[in-house]
Amino acid sequence: MSTAQATPATVVKAPPKRRGFFSDLVRRLFKEKPLGVVGFVIVMLLFIVGIFAPLLAPEKGTENSPGYNIIHLADRFTPPFTNPKYPLGTDQVGRDIFSRVIYGAQLSMIVAVVARYCKRQFLSLSVSPALILAASLT
Repeated sequence: MSTAQATPATVVKAPPKRRGFFSDLVRRLFKEKPLGVVGFVIVMLLFIVGIFAPLLAPEKGTENSPGYNIIHLADRFTPPFTNPKYPLGTDQVGRDIFSRVIYGAQLSMIVAVVARYCKRQFLSLSVSPALILAASLT
């Protein structure tokens, strides 16, 4: 009779599943900087609203009058959330405040993009002469 003893099978653990670079980056951002993610989402939402402002604004403009300047004298001082036509109400002139906010987001995004472009151009113009001067001195 053999005296072989049954040995327990060796359990081999599978290597941990690797995630992609971007999924790992997103997981780390949510863990380490949740308020940064919230800020990023708000800025991206404003950017998207700014891009699609003519489609999202309830007041559609004409050639002579943009959507944010259309005046409804009969609907002046409409309080917010009382009239479905004006979700945020109207001002003292009768302009839709919601349309003005949407077009304001569009203007803000345009200013941000232009400022970023101007900054880049200014830095390239101011850094280049300094680099040339430094290279000529050495």
